[in-house]
Amino acid sequence: MTVHICREPDESHPNEWLKRAAHTDTIKFPGVDSCLAMAFLMSNGSMVGAHVGVFWAGQSEMGDDCAKKMLKAMLDCLHVSDGRIAKFLMITDLARAADAGLKVGGGGTFANEGSFYFDTNAREAQVRLKRSETIDMCVFNKVTGAVDIELNGNASLLTIHRSNRTVLSVNFSKIKSGTTDIPN
Repeated sequence: MTVHICREPDESHPNEWLKRAAHTDTIKFPGVDSCLAMAFLMSNGSMVGAHVGVFWAGQSEMGDDCAKKMLKAMLDCLHVSDGRIAKFLMITDLARAADAGLKVGGGGTFANEGSFYFDTNAREAQVRLKRSETIDMCVFNKVTGAVDIELNGNASLLTIHRSNRTVLSVNFSKIKSGTTDIPN
């Protein structure tokens, strides 16, 4: 089992924001605060995750389209052997995202060419998921403060920590479409 650390892109970790993991591996997203974490849970048990610094004004190479580019990179790194995207997870602060002009849309599921979009300052950046099946869209609203996220493929478990204590732990099979508030 390998632990992959998926970090927010910055000068000290410029290329650690995208991680692929086998079904026996773990992806950790440390310090998700004003940023967001996105992950695909694949039907074969593998995972793809991105730590998106979407609110960083200083990220000139990503700019306003940071989340769109990272989602495209996630889609581009999928393999046929991964099967289909079973669930699409997003962990963010929805109120802060709205204050920053970020709109999360697409409802609870993606069906037949459904879309996920980020609207930054009234400019829509749309990425279509080129799949024919329905994909569960699961948003976890962290409300306030930083969280550490762990996707453990071996245990099929999503765990969210605040200040070194577990506030949410759920089996992948129990994660449902829609929005869930993360307890403080």
